[in-house]
Amino acid sequence: MFTRVSHIGVVVRDIDEALNVYTNILGFSPPTHRMDVPELGFRNAMLHLGDVGIELMETTDPNNEFGRFLERHGEGLYHICLVVDDIDAQIKSLRAKGADVLEVPPSESIGLKRGFVRRRSARGVLIEMVQA
Repeated sequence: MFTRVSHIGVVVRDIDEALNVYTNILGFSPPTHRMDVPELGFRNAMLHLGDVGIELMETTDPNNEFGRFLERHGEGLYHICLVVDDIDAQIKSLRAKGADVLEVPPSESIGLKRGFVRRRSARGVLIEMVQA
């Protein structure tokens, strides 16, 4: 079952320029953490507004999914991440209902299993799922 919103992912061309906008112009607090995720070809910075994060993501590989997204759509909303109480049960349930769900095992930089409801199953929105 979905329990809450974890964060909203935003693809940007330049993470430092985006951080300037979010912190100096929009007034967000500085990022709580920054991470390089070389195995997935991006780096990020996590900002928070209350209990919800805003993940700014910059591609480090123009040929990966983030680079292709930027090329097709420009900067903007990439995904919404929702917390679930049981990732395996949620993936199984969604698939049983006909949703196209991608399972992603833990990686070196992101040490938890994730699931993604693909855009075609969620009316154009990529939904990332993580277990609390």
